[in-house]
Amino acid sequence: MKHRITFGILKTYSGLLTKRHIGNVQLIIIEMSKEFLMLNVIGKNLNDQHVAQVLLRGPAEFANKFIDQFEEDGKYIPIEEILCDVPNENQDKFKVILKKKGKYLNSHYTFTLDKDSSVGKIKIYTMEGKFTPLLVEKIENKSQIKMKALKKQAIAKPILNQFMASMKR
Repeated sequence: MKHRITFGILKTYSGLLTKRHIGNVQLIIIEMSKEFLMLNVIGKNLNDQHVAQVLLRGPAEFANKFIDQFEEDGKYIPIEEILCDVPNENQDKFKVILKKKGKYLNSHYTFTLDKDSSVGKIKIYTMEGKFTPLLVEKIENKSQIKMKALKKQAIAKPILNQFMASMKR
């Protein structure tokens, strides 16, 4: 199975008759050999590292289903997709080695679980490596990480719930 990393935008709307734009979430989807990981880019901390939250983790074959389902609806816009290797698929720390550099995904990455910021079901990773997101939000302290993570999770929740319901059918 090929490993790949995808950077894209998830657009969310609300309303039955007239759709109102709620917000966008920058996603990084990492396909590994057995599972995929969907990360929401929260911002950049004081150590100049990007901070990302785990939104979804599941079997590897679901990553393509998610991308295809929401790309057709215009809710997910893939920006960049690059083949990669993930030699160590540890849940606390893993490395993503890109086959080639892209415009937004610029270098190899090391994702490390931030145990101080992770609380309950909210898993926060720091991302070491050169990354060029479309929008960069500065994060001053740990409480801002949790607040922004909850906000972005709330924006993405309707689409993630819709996807999970479609996978159970």
